[in-house]
Amino acid sequence: MPTPYAASSLEEFVEALSHVSIRSLYYHIFDARLRLGRPTNDFSRWFQEQLGMSELAHETAKLDPYAHTLEALRSILLSMLQRQLQVTGKQNAAV
Repeated sequence: MPTPYAASSLEEFVEALSHVSIRSLYYHIFDARLRLGRPTNDFSRWFQEQLGMSELAHETAKLDPYAHTLEALRSILLSMLQRQLQVTGKQNAAV
């Protein structure tokens, strides 16, 4: 699904997630499992493989997409990611 958004960091991902259509969310959360036969969604995989954020990947994979609307999933994901950015920012400031 073509989109004008791309991300190479968690900060960029949060910005893109705030703007992408719910069709993009559906594609990466629901369709990813069916399309590629994966046990998880594209976002969890990206957090793990590209950013090395295992805990965030696990937390994202645990989300039940059938228990929420797509807009609610977006909101939940954004909250999780904002918390992660705060933790990461505090860790970087302590170094």
